[in-house]
Amino acid sequence: MNKSNLEIAVLSVIVIILLFALLGFDRVRTDGAAYFDHGSEFVPENSGTTDATVIFLDNMNGANDTASLKSRGYKVYNRGTSPQGTAATWFQGNPAFFNAYEGPTTGYVACNFRVASSVSTIDSWLVTPRMTVFTGDTLSFYSRSKDNSTYPDSFRVMYSAVGDSVPEAVWTELGRFKVSTSGWVLKKFVAPATGGNARFAVRYRIANSGPGGTNGEYSGIDLLQVARGPGACQLTWSQKLVISDAGNKSDSLRFGISGSGTNLIDSCLGEYPLPPAPPSGAFDCRFVLPNNDGTTRDIRNDSAVNRTWRLTFQPSGSGYPILLNWNPPTLPALGSFTLKDEVNGTIVNINMRTQSSYSLGNSGITSLKIEYVLNSSLSVPVSTGWNMTSVPLFANDMNYNVLFPGIASQAYKYQNGYIPVQVLSNGAGYWMKFNVSGNYIIQGTPYQPEWINVTQGWNMIGPFTQNIPVSSILTNPPGIINSNFFGYEGGYVTEDTLKIGKGYWILTTGAGYLYKGTGDNPVISSEGEQFDKFAELSFATADGKTSYLYIANAGNQMTGMYSLPPVPPSGIFDARFSSDRIVETAGQNHCILLSGNNGETKLTISNLNGIAFRITDGINGKILDEDVVEGKEVRIPANVGSLVLKTVATAPVSYDLEQNYPNPFNPATTIKYKVPVDGTVNIAVYDILGREFKTLVNGYHSAGEYEIILNAEGMSSGVYFYRMTAGGFEAMKKFVVSK
Repeated sequence: MNKSNLEIAVLSVIVIILLFALLGFDRVRTDGAAYFDHGSEFVPENSGTTDATVIFLDNMNGANDTASLKSRGYKVYNRGTSPQGTAATWFQGNPAFFNAYEGPTTGYVACNFRVASSVSTIDSWLVTPRMTVFTGDTLSFYSRSKDNSTYPDSFRVMYSAVGDSVPEAVWTELGRFKVSTSGWVLKKFVAPATGGNARFAVRYRIANSGPGGTNGEYSGIDLLQVARGPGACQLTWSQKLVISDAGNKSDSLRFGISGSGTNLIDSCLGEYPLPPAPPSGAFDCRFVLPNNDGTTRDIRNDSAVNRTWRLTFQPSGSGYPILLNWNPPTLPALGSFTLKDEVNGTIVNINMRTQSSYSLGNSGITSLKIEYVLNSSLSVPVSTGWNMTSVPLFANDMNYNVLFPGIASQAYKYQNGYIPVQVLSNGAGYWMKFNVSGNYIIQGTPYQPEWINVTQGWNMIGPFTQNIPVSSILTNPPGIINSNFFGYEGGYVTEDTLKIGKGYWILTTGAGYLYKGTGDNPVISSEGEQFDKFAELSFATADGKTSYLYIANAGNQMTGMYSLPPVPPSGIFDARFSSDRIVETAGQNHCILLSGNNGETKLTISNLNGIAFRITDGINGKILDEDVVEGKEVRIPANVGSLVLKTVATAPVSYDLEQNYPNPFNPATTIKYKVPVDGTVNIAVYDILGREFKTLVNGYHSAGEYEIILNAEGMSSGVYFYRMTAGGFEAMKKFVVSK
């Protein structure tokens, strides 16, 4: 090429760059697709900027009246308890209250309390069109109410795998939440089951709302989408990196990991190849893949322990320094991130967790790399004696005595009985004994995916790299949990949070897996909050182990949620009813089984609520036979393996003589009376003239409740009286004999 032709080519490139700049294009791909500047991040036109494959997307930027919503496949229902008010069930957003999350100011769908005509419960359903949904797919949308509103609004999110379209059909509630009063907030919910014609629904549901009510004002949702679930083009995490030069020319890159990521272009993750870098003097930054493709988005596979992203940059005519900015709190919780030069890291070596920016003044450096080392450390706390323990990370060696050096026992798993194991697994729980309390540091990588596998029956499980509130746990298939979550703290206790390094019991009705949901709504119900209504039996051993059982009044309904896990291995303290339950009902005798009580055990009962008990040994009642009263300590000898808890009648608080029944009567009637203290009681019958006719009771009574039968034999028809005297108490009642 001669000089004239070279000048023409360079001029043509400059003209093309200027032309695209004037038209709003920032880059041109070799396949002709245009890139637009969306704020500070360049993304392909119409590519979507989501972090997963989008199944369904509605940005709400068009018309959102009832007819328009229905034309897009939505179903709209008012299922409140009052007739329709002045507002539609769902309607176009109004910028007088707040602007849309994105798009035109009216580009969202809204709802408010005026859908009701009077004070009532509002229940406005917005049901999505049918779509194919897989287990683990994610529904997300932005929601908000008025800033600083004092009238609480709330939403519920529903799912139907079979595509039910009316509220009266069968729906699964995925969560509920109070709507934000401080701007738009993203909410996400996970589909618990696969469906070929599935539907989601968002419900604006508030009690005591409508005109004159104390709840409900105005809320909206925007940018509703459903994205493909775990393992299918969904990000595990991503991080934004903004790069600028001395002239404030800037662009943004995004890096991260995914189960579907590779070292090459992954179009389903939003990666697209860039054209060659522009001539010197034009600003450019990009990630460079191993095949030398350039891209603004580089998502690698999540199976590798260590990953490296390579980025190149050139300033505009304004030159250096090159400034790089990122947000450390949005980096994943585990692993180290280091920004380095490509030689040996001696010129640039920045810990990206402790800094949020770096200014590069060395113009000889035109590329850097980000190193992500996933190996992490987590602490597993143990106490002296037996523990239910789990392993939160995948270590290089999962042998139990390598992970827990100095352990005082083998590790035992549960599989229809206790089995010693050498190699441990993530997500499972184990019985292990330790000589001293302390913390074991586990080094390794996060186990993926963070699903806890379960089989039908009792399972010993353990969480992974974060504490998991029980209220946020979902199951696949749905509804298989059939007990509380139990931990062990010297005895079985119900838990509301699964903690790192601990083991837990859970009973399931079938095989499947547990996983962490959105956390917006209590999904797993717990009976623990009822325990404070029950009488509590506390069994404490000499070495500090404590176990609790409960007695409910006869009116309480018992469910399977009170089942206890299997008895621990031999030698571990345990107390339970012979029914393998933690709660039983008063009014009958119950057998209590003790194990691992090698020393004296102390029993105390609290919160009796008027119930009286007697405790005996389960052999012959001669080793132990005592009344149990509030706060009294009963000492149970060592190695007594069974007890009998008996409910006994409580003494009345005062004397009382009840009216006989039936009255009038022939031939017999019943008279009931109460004696609060031991003593002599007399009850006699008198005729209408006050003459004593018959003595019914005359003798010593222990405190209690009594009844006698009065037979009318030898008595004529007419009016009679019966009088009771005891300990200064006197009462008289009238009755009629009718023959």
